[in-house]
Amino acid sequence: MRQPLVAGNWKMNGSQESIRQLLDGIKDGMANVKNAEVAVCPPFVYIPLVQSLLQGTAISWGGQDVSSEASGAYTGET
Repeated sequence: MRQPLVAGNWKMNGSQESIRQLLDGIKDGMANVKNAEVAVCPPFVYIPLVQSLLQGTAISWGGQDVSSEASGAYTGET
């Protein structure tokens, strides 16, 4: 049986500090994850930050495109 994948994104919401806090919480919770892969998909502009913060962890990362809007539940094109 394939292992489940739990992935999340946060659209165009967040800041560098809120992303650090979010990832700290996810990393803290990983000790309780036994039977699933975990991934996050930040907005395109935060991929380098997320990559560096998740280095050496079991958390995968991907990306999502961005919108011209300043914030909100939007995706668009990079």
